[in-house]
Amino acid sequence: MKIIFLDIDGVLNTRTTCTKSFLNHTFDAEPIRVLNEILKLTCTNIVISSTWRMGKNVQKLQNIFTKNNIIGDVVGLTPIINNNKGREEEIQKYLDDHSNITSFIIIDDDDFDLQKFHYCLIHINSDVGLEQKNIQQAVNILNNK
Repeated sequence: MKIIFLDIDGVLNTRTTCTKSFLNHTFDAEPIRVLNEILKLTCTNIVISSTWRMGKNVQKLQNIFTKNNIIGDVVGLTPIINNNKGREEEIQKYLDDHSNITSFIIIDDDDFDLQKFHYCLIHINSDVGLEQKNIQQAVNILNNK
């Protein structure tokens, strides 16, 4: 199974739209288009690594994604581990618990706590969100090229 560990704020919305996005559960059009293109080209599922996972379950997040016309399936949430290693350890724990993952990427606007996964990190400019130029890198990693 192929997985995208997906952050939301700064990825599916920008710094200027993230507050409105969180309140209304809406994302920006261009990042949605780009994410859908990646999902189509790679047959990949989504695991939420964003703080949006807090207080929500997979079904609630899937409903938000469906409302925003995102075609992918949300199949999981990274665990919340409160220590100084942050998301790196949360993603590693998810990978350890799911041995059927064959390839993965992390799409995030922050990289300070993801150094271990630099080889599969698609680092996003939070002023713009996910954009066209990110597609090829994501596809290459997920399709092992």
